[in-house]
Amino acid sequence: MAKAKQLPSRQWRTLVYSHTEIIDGKKVRRYESFTADSKRESQFMAAQFAVNKKPCTKLPLTTTLTGLYNTKYNTKNKTP
Repeated sequence: MAKAKQLPSRQWRTLVYSHTEIIDGKKVRRYESFTADSKRESQFMAAQFAVNKKPCTKLPLTTTLTGLYNTKYNTKNKTP
């Protein structure tokens, strides 16, 4: 379970791991932040996110933006 910390504004913030991105060959962990008036409420929102989070799908390393666009909009075989 994620740990909540109290902010100087007297609110509580909980960070939950979301996913990992590769930026310039380095793995960078990304987190979602939940802020609330009470510690319990902040932890509850974080727990809801963790339970409902969809797993990330990995793309092949040879995927290009043009290829993704063509796949999504099916424009590969269409003529203008």
